[in-house]
Amino acid sequence: MPEKVFQVVVVGAGIGGLCLAQGLRKAGIEVKVFERDRAVDARLDRYRLHINPAGTRSLRACLPDAVWDRFLAAVGRPGGGFLFLDEQLHELLSIENSLMYPASDDSAERAYPVERRALRDVLLSDLADVVQFGKRFERYELQPNGGVTAWFADGSRADGDLLVGADGSASQVRAQLLPRAKPDDTGAVGFGAKLPLTPQTRPWLPPELLEGETMIMTGSPFFLFTSVFQPVSEPEGKSAYLLCAFVARDDACPPGIADVDGPSMQRVIADLASGWHPILGQLIVTCDPASVAMFPFASLMPPSWPTGPVTLLGDAIHL
Repeated sequence: MPEKVFQVVVVGAGIGGLCLAQGLRKAGIEVKVFERDRAVDARLDRYRLHINPAGTRSLRACLPDAVWDRFLAAVGRPGGGFLFLDEQLHELLSIENSLMYPASDDSAERAYPVERRALRDVLLSDLADVVQFGKRFERYELQPNGGVTAWFADGSRADGDLLVGADGSASQVRAQLLPRAKPDDTGAVGFGAKLPLTPQTRPWLPPELLEGETMIMTGSPFFLFTSVFQPVSEPEGKSAYLLCAFVARDDACPPGIADVDGPSMQRVIADLASGWHPILGQLIVTCDPASVAMFPFASLMPPSWPTGPVTLLGDAIHL
């Protein structure tokens, strides 16, 4: 009689779920991933991620060699350090990159910036027979044999020995497994934007903003974070930019700001930062209006739960 194959069902084809799928498949474990979006490009991904050496080591352990090479081709140039400035561009503290991340000849021991969409595309590599889109998870059932069945909105089901909820902050798997574990509103919101680094924008930007990461600290209930993304190579349609994240307390923003368009949000940010150095004001208003978007900040401390055939991963449990 053939040996039973252990099967894992993953709900959610984001960064965590796909990385898990790559690692399981590399280890010879059968896995299926179910994603509610109709297609990989069903929603706009504006985020950019910074992966520290611990994360890089984890990716290297999970990814087959060919997929790892694709990851290295998708990342931005590392380095630049972390700088703290006040709103008048006076230096408060500078942390050199070598202090945060000592140099290494091993590509799996370095820190990398990478766009979330690009990373997701890499993690989808060679998983066409593993990932199914258009599958909205509804509930699971524990089976008498110790397994678990996931049910989807279209009436289909998936049976496995382990169900992993990797379905983000609004996790439906968590809602059933841990109904009391709900995200808390932090009372803060972020506004993301991008400034293309071109021959027109580079000359008026301070040199310190053209490398690494910078935090503009103020005495107000908001701050500005910037980070340079410089692709290792610049194929068509992909060029260097300055990522900007303006983070504010809810009560510092005008009512209804979540309902306005990007250019209107941009004007609100410029008004809030009106007393800052003129170059920072110019930076805010010169960002691409189409790139401006608002996102709330929530938090969730993972509670303990008994070991069983259902578990959670990523933002689904430690948002």
